[in-house]
Amino acid sequence: MTRPTIIGLLTIAVSSVAWAEAPLPAGFPAENATQAEKQSYVLKRMLDEFRDTPSAAREIGDRVAQMSPTRIEQLLKVYRKRAQIQQEVAQQEARLKLARSPAYQDHLRRQLYARRATAAPIGGRPVGYAPVITTLPEGAMMGASAVVSPDRRYVRIGVQPFFSHIDRVDTFNIYNGRSRTIYRNPNKPW
Repeated sequence: MTRPTIIGLLTIAVSSVAWAEAPLPAGFPAENATQAEKQSYVLKRMLDEFRDTPSAAREIGDRVAQMSPTRIEQLLKVYRKRAQIQQEVAQQEARLKLARSPAYQDHLRRQLYARRATAAPIGGRPVGYAPVITTLPEGAMMGASAVVSPDRRYVRIGVQPFFSHIDRVDTFNIYNGRSRTIYRNPNKPW
């Protein structure tokens, strides 16, 4: 696979993970778990949070044992929400890392170039079309130039007659792309 294809697949993978339901953290009790399993999980999490103070472990154990089932459920909701937030932060960091990578930046530049090269902006022109607006002379014209010899005995005259007749004009509208042909009426001037 080419480099942009791999980057595109990584982008899709990271995006699809972001929209998926956040999985529960390891060891999180299921909805149908017993009250003892839920209390055990809350105790373990609280001890992890207060691991710097080992003397508080006994007091934390006593307090968790005295908590009501409603309070345990509230704490489980808090832990679940924390896990979801941590996962979202990790996914955002992964997306930022991917977005900052030189390969992905190159991929985006190539996509932008391809879009600009193939699609004309509204009211703009496609690539490779550059109209030149000019006047077209019609009728008989003449240009003349003269050169005099150094001894002033001879004169060379250059005459350039120009006869022009415009029968039709093809127009092209650069905003909507329509074209039409205008034929000249010989009885009327343009």
